[in-house]
Amino acid sequence: MLHKTFIGLFVVLGLLIASPLWAAGGGSSYSYGSSDKLEDAQEAIAAENYPRAIKYLKKAEKQDRYDADIQNLLGYSYRKLGDFDRSKTHYDKALRLDPNHLGAHEYMGELYLKLDQPQEAQRMLKRLKVLCGSCEEYQQLKTAYDGYEKKKGGG
Repeated sequence: MLHKTFIGLFVVLGLLIASPLWAAGGGSSYSYGSSDKLEDAQEAIAAENYPRAIKYLKKAEKQDRYDADIQNLLGYSYRKLGDFDRSKTHYDKALRLDPNHLGAHEYMGELYLKLDQPQEAQRMLKRLKVLCGSCEEYQQLKTAYDGYEKKKGGG
């Protein structure tokens, strides 16, 4: 009986130690106190105030440099400002931190369309199909890709 108690204790302890690592890579859970700055950044993004969003995201990044969501939103904000080099740098970092980050794949694909690299955008689209089927990120990139192809084909 005592043996089972110790095993249970070690399992719980292991989960507690590992949980910050899970939070750092992906969903909507932000670790290390960066959530307030991320909320402010998301509000700035919703208002299309990308310089302000970057300011908040840079502060959040200082608190948690291993958060793929922060990197993804930095990439998005820089892309919206037309700074494609910085945008790509942050998407690449997001995907290194979380190779299955759906938003980073979608936004990277949209960046590739802006850079007139549809073959790379299609690669992101195929990766999303594998990761999530016909999820929202896949559908949004597919719509952007189809619009790009229509525009290129029509004139």
